[in-house]
Amino acid sequence: MRERFSGPWVLCLLVACLAAFPSCAAAQTFTFAGYGTVQTGLVPEDIATGDLDSDGDLDIAAGNTNAGETGAPDTVSVLLNRGDGTFLPRSDHAAGDRPEGLTLGDLDGDGDLDIATADYNSSGVSVLLGDGAGSFSRGSTVAVSGRPRGIVAGDLDADGDLDIATANYDGNSVSVLRGAGDGSFALLATAAVGRRPEAIAKGRLNADGALDLATCDVNDDTVTPLLGNGDGTFARAAAAAVGDRPRHLRLADLDSDGLDDVLTADNGTSKVTVLRNAGGASFLSQGTLSIAGMAGDVYVASGDMNLDGWLDGLVSFASSDKVGVFPGAGGFLFGPGETVPAGDSPVGIAVADLDGDGRVDLAVANALDDNLHVYLGASSPGLVVLDNGQAGTSSVGTWSVSSSPNPYGASSLFAKGTQARYAWSVGLPWPGTYSAYSWWTQSSGRAKAVPYALTHATGTSTVTADQTRDGGRWNLLATRSFGAATVVEVRSTSTTLSTC
Repeated sequence: MRERFSGPWVLCLLVACLAAFPSCAAAQTFTFAGYGTVQTGLVPEDIATGDLDSDGDLDIAAGNTNAGETGAPDTVSVLLNRGDGTFLPRSDHAAGDRPEGLTLGDLDGDGDLDIATADYNSSGVSVLLGDGAGSFSRGSTVAVSGRPRGIVAGDLDADGDLDIATANYDGNSVSVLRGAGDGSFALLATAAVGRRPEAIAKGRLNADGALDLATCDVNDDTVTPLLGNGDGTFARAAAAAVGDRPRHLRLADLDSDGLDDVLTADNGTSKVTVLRNAGGASFLSQGTLSIAGMAGDVYVASGDMNLDGWLDGLVSFASSDKVGVFPGAGGFLFGPGETVPAGDSPVGIAVADLDGDGRVDLAVANALDDNLHVYLGASSPGLVVLDNGQAGTSSVGTWSVSSSPNPYGASSLFAKGTQARYAWSVGLPWPGTYSAYSWWTQSSGRAKAVPYALTHATGTSTVTADQTRDGGRWNLLATRSFGAATVVEVRSTSTTLSTC
């Protein structure tokens, strides 16, 4: 039986003009065809995608963390894809007690994907060996000291076989398990990290070619980098400060320099911290991402959701039953976040092409609904960026660099007088419904009713913005139907300053 779909519904992403205020932004609607509901075991948390039955389609594995409390065994649900983004009824496979983390990889060298789980209550790693047809048998179990919550698989000792690393929540450590290539593992090394590491990720944090690791440390509000020596051992680098109670992290090369940067889901602040890798695992904060009214973020992901070549940020807000999407504008610049409705307590997120149409889809684990929502992407708009001073902008009157804090880009401009105007002529990828945003630097000396003229498909609309408030963030101006070429113009007032 096929899952029921509700929809369509629309998620607006932005097309931004970066820089000073009014960093002007127009957002093409990003649509999903709807979402399907797929049942899992009890309280799914971490999820991963991969071709589990060797048919060329991406399937989903979900770790179910609460089944043991009902007297049933703790399990991993395997959801096989029909090829169109709908899934066969689940098959459940026994794991250890409370599998909070999950990873996929060919752990026994037979060419088929296998599953490994981080079992918090039983303080171990369970290996489930795949047969290439979607079935799994229980393989080895490896004891890990310190109750692991996060897990990754990778060739950490450069011998051609996959190894495993776990983030041990009670042990304040990472355990490295060397893979023998046949599905068996033995403890190789233990590395100290910060207090209460809840998640772990692998990537390239320096330029030596060896795989590195990083943990997010809930009680220290830090990310701890572990630099790989290429033999399965790691050297601890200086921790980087993030927000309050980071519950999850993602490594991704946001600025295309060959080194991975960091995104963390900071549960205590309901924000995402963005860290730039300055080289050698030295990290610099690039600010935070948040959405007003959203709370309880627990999981962060990245992916090119709109196929514009820039990575977007995603975060699950478990307390608000939403997933936030922050469209990337290149490097460490992100547009205003929009939300996707999820089920009860969304946790794990997976980004992949689940229906094989070349568009990016989204899967979300709803912990308290015992299911996943699968959102199929129906369109893939691009993100158009137009900064102050770039081709396509023009000005009338005198615009000067402002010293006011919190511009979106490197600087802000201001002007005074009725003749001063600043315009952005934005070439949109195609006609459609867009949302126009602006970002300004606020001050008591700013105008309270700055006019913006938006040229759209049926004429020109003027809206006003109070620049004495809401500075340092994106603000929605209007949603209109725009042609392929549009103009957004800000006009100065006669007696008070207007910023641009």
